[in-house]
Amino acid sequence: MTDTTDICVVVATRNRPEQAIACARSILGCTGPSFEVVFVDQSEGPETGRRLEELHDPRLRHVAGPRLGISAGRNVGIADSETPLVAFTDDDCRVPPDWLARIVGHFSAEPETAVLFGRVRVPNDLPADAFAASFEAEVLDCKADLSGGFPSLGIGANFAARREALRRVGPFDEGLGVGTAMKAGEEFDFIFRALASGLAIRNTRDVELLHLGVRRGHDVDSLRLGYVRGTAACLAKHARLGDTPVRRFLVRLTRDYLLAVFEAARSRRRPLGLRWLGAHALGLAAAFTYGVDRDPRLFIDRRTGAPVRGRSPA
Repeated sequence: MTDTTDICVVVATRNRPEQAIACARSILGCTGPSFEVVFVDQSEGPETGRRLEELHDPRLRHVAGPRLGISAGRNVGIADSETPLVAFTDDDCRVPPDWLARIVGHFSAEPETAVLFGRVRVPNDLPADAFAASFEAEVLDCKADLSGGFPSLGIGANFAARREALRRVGPFDEGLGVGTAMKAGEEFDFIFRALASGLAIRNTRDVELLHLGVRRGHDVDSLRLGYVRGTAACLAKHARLGDTPVRRFLVRLTRDYLLAVFEAARSRRRPLGLRWLGAHALGLAAAFTYGVDRDPRLFIDRRTGAPVRGRSPA
């Protein structure tokens, strides 16, 4: 990296060399700003690193991830870079050539924006039994106003932040997200902590990419149940810190799951929704296995008081 590098792209990957290579090629095809790409590799073997190094591009760095989980990977990537802007995507995403130019342009034109989320498209021809996470941006600005609950501001497959905002919010919570017992919730948690820090978040349709992480059959339910579990864990963490809007939202959400099961049983409709209620309950219970550090709003080990860390990939 040089002093003139505008933005760094951080991608966490594990055991998916073909996806990682295709993702890297799409990012390296971006035009406009000066950039670098950091792939944080949590794989069990050397294949992903070897394939990335074969691209022979000085803008690309391969870093071995010492801990598992998407939150841990993002933390490593942030620490390994110094650019004023940091963008994040996943290895199963493909970006257009103007992706980074549009991100840098938005931050240049909007000095108050601290965090930017973009549109996440999925393939148009998904089968009926398939699902891929998407996000349709509403061109929304949001500051620290949670009176209406939690606004849908974006997903982690396509977002960027100023480095000063990342310092202010603190690291991603390594107790949350893909690769942890909580399964998900890391971007939801980051959004809440950014809003609670008084930072402005914006999303836009102008910054978009394609998400190819398609799940089918039983894997769809597994993914969605993971979302439920991670969201519950995130909400429980912030509710424990005394955030009244979060507590109200969590009570409403729990009530809705219970009512759905009751109504299904009363009308003899199947399925009852017990799996969704169970995932919600598991997320709540999992959140209480940890302590919470009030200042950075991070899960901590109850015995040591240290932030929760992802386990070693070995």
